[in-house]
Amino acid sequence: MAKGTKCSFLQGGNEPLTSHHPVFSSFIPPLQAYKRPVLPEENSTKKMCESIFLSVFHYLCKIHSKCSVYILTQDFYMKITIRKARKEDLSTILRLRDDARRIMQTTGNPDQWPENYPAKQTFERDIEHGTSYLCEEEGCTVGTFALVPGPEPTYAHITGGRWIDEDRAYYVLHRVASDSTAHGVFAAIIDFCKSQSDNLRVDTHRDNAIMRRLLDRHGFTYCGIIYLSDGSERLAFQWLG
Repeated sequence: MAKGTKCSFLQGGNEPLTSHHPVFSSFIPPLQAYKRPVLPEENSTKKMCESIFLSVFHYLCKIHSKCSVYILTQDFYMKITIRKARKEDLSTILRLRDDARRIMQTTGNPDQWPENYPAKQTFERDIEHGTSYLCEEEGCTVGTFALVPGPEPTYAHITGGRWIDEDRAYYVLHRVASDSTAHGVFAAIIDFCKSQSDNLRVDTHRDNAIMRRLLDRHGFTYCGIIYLSDGSERLAFQWLG
């Protein structure tokens, strides 16, 4: 690809993504690896450009402790920064938890997160273990999640199916919550998690249609049913890189 060649996957005449765009240059100078053959103007162009962007992002995640994700929308670039949560972030995390509960209750999923669940102590433990993360956009916290190394005890027994891979080490995505007014938060979370591990597992409530749709969109495979320590049923999913 010649210098300045446009590799666009935005629509409506928006600014295209190039190898010299700030999305890349804000991290490191342009690399030879960014040079690609000119892509044909066809339906596959968008997916191919997204693949290039994500491959560069995953590389950058391995060399930067603080990871920035650019969610590309039709009208603008929204920058979401992901960092580890600190003790002083606990009140913000609990606010996001309560916001997520209200969303669940209004979208046909009233039972997954009852009042004061997940417990404050659970989030405190996540922070202490370094597995709690915050998503920030322009100085505002727009999401939280935990990325926990396995094994997860409740995943040892699965019914109605099986894990795609049962041997390799994996990470578990837990306690996802986001600001209802923010966009692209889950995509940023998943991209970050995929940069940390090529084997991810997650579970969700049967009535959580939003999460199930998002997991399908981001390449997770339904594997079967697991049961929490209190006996509650959850649908289990896995992604392999």
